[in-house]
Amino acid sequence: MTSIETSVDTVGSEYFNGQAPGQFVLVHLTVTNIGEAPQYFSDSDQQLDAAGREFAANSAAGIWIEGNDTFVTEINPGNTVAGTIVFDIPADAVPSTLELHDSFLSGAVEGALS
Repeated sequence: MTSIETSVDTVGSEYFNGQAPGQFVLVHLTVTNIGEAPQYFSDSDQQLDAAGREFAANSAAGIWIEGNDTFVTEINPGNTVAGTIVFDIPADAVPSTLELHDSFLSGAVEGALS
């Protein structure tokens, strides 16, 4: 993870954007395939924890971010992709942990956000 933005109201441009019913949390990250075979990375396999509640990524909002490469991306061995995972959480929620998965069946790597 390279950085996190909280309390974001809108993602996208002036004309093409998504509005948060609560707040968007933008998790900017780079992902490297350290394996020996191609792997897919998808924002929909990732989760954010806030006060014991788990939130799924908002892929629809993520498409409004120019150059975002986290929507079902195949990564060849040794290659790295950068992108932003967008989560829509209640306005008063405070994100605490990010769970990253290489697929919906895999175990998670957790990272603290605070």
